[in-house]
Amino acid sequence: MRRVGIAAGILALVVLSGCGGDSDSAKPSESPSATAATPSPAPEIADTYVPADGDPKTHILHVTIRDVGGVETYEATAKGCVPLNPPHTTQLVVSGPTSKFDYTPLKEAYIPATAEPVNGACEAKLTIKVRYAPRYSLGIALEGQGIATGDEPPPAWITTRGSSQEVTVVSQVVTTLR
Repeated sequence: MRRVGIAAGILALVVLSGCGGDSDSAKPSESPSATAATPSPAPEIADTYVPADGDPKTHILHVTIRDVGGVETYEATAKGCVPLNPPHTTQLVVSGPTSKFDYTPLKEAYIPATAEPVNGACEAKLTIKVRYAPRYSLGIALEGQGIATGDEPPPAWITTRGSSQEVTVVSQVVTTLR
């Protein structure tokens, strides 16, 4: 029965491909008119950013780094928050769109050496001035960790509001089910 179905499918394709056969040869050949335009692929400008005349030059981010469970930056101990890494190895990286790429590192700043315990987490604050962009992504980077792999989720974008804004970067353990 299966062979009959396959044969019927092949026969249907042969019949359908022959339907348009010679009918096109009877029509006169038409050349495209001078006004007809070839459709071009949509430019990817929507994902990139080119500064407009009225855009500000810089933006200020007041960043709170909240490390929950001692994942990347600090460990909460009885004595307070202790840095997990030697000084000047952990950085806050601010990324945003440029005219060529949607996700480009714009600025890096070292994580503060001290943090305060807050509700079981360690929090540190810093203020960073970055080049203006309509959106940003912030993350923690450790020296020598290399480039992210392709199976990681895309960055969470923070939409720019006003000339400065408060942002919290949360670092915590996330379990991925595979």
